[in-house]
Amino acid sequence: MTCASGLDTCAKVYVKGKVNGVSVTEYAKRCSTREMCLGTENSLCKREISAVLECRRSCCKTDLCNTDLRTDGLKCYECLSTSSWGECSEKGGTCAPGLNSCVKLYRRAKRDSVSITQYAKGCSTQNKCDERYSSLCRGQIYYGECDINCCSTDFCNTAAIQVINVIFLVLCAFLASLLMQ
Repeated sequence: MTCASGLDTCAKVYVKGKVNGVSVTEYAKRCSTREMCLGTENSLCKREISAVLECRRSCCKTDLCNTDLRTDGLKCYECLSTSSWGECSEKGGTCAPGLNSCVKLYRRAKRDSVSITQYAKGCSTQNKCDERYSSLCRGQIYYGECDINCCSTDFCNTAAIQVINVIFLVLCAFLASLLMQ
């Protein structure tokens, strides 16, 4: 679909509410403006639904980026730790509509001689996963080191991938040392 002139943002919207006393749920993909997506008076949520109980929206700026609106919700591991991945106790959760990526995030910052380290897993949007623009790596604190890994299948942000990668690297190093002898 080609958006009309002036509509420069793609949006995915999940709205739960009431119309004339009847409960309704709406899932929609549409063209929008950045202001409509981010504004406090969000017209994306208000449309025909008179009493909005819940509204989730996700906006992005590349062609056809608002695909894959899952109504059942992506399932991701969720956790937060300031010390290590081992301390990041994992629990599974269902992402809110519009959150189409599981994220695994490590970030470290230093501000006024105070060091901050975070290990986190959870739900996000593909837009926030793009490190070049990610608000996960910037904000009020400048993160000197930020590593974001995103995926889009259920429970794909597990630590098992990291363990396999480490084992593979050790095996490669061992085989290389044998070949050099």
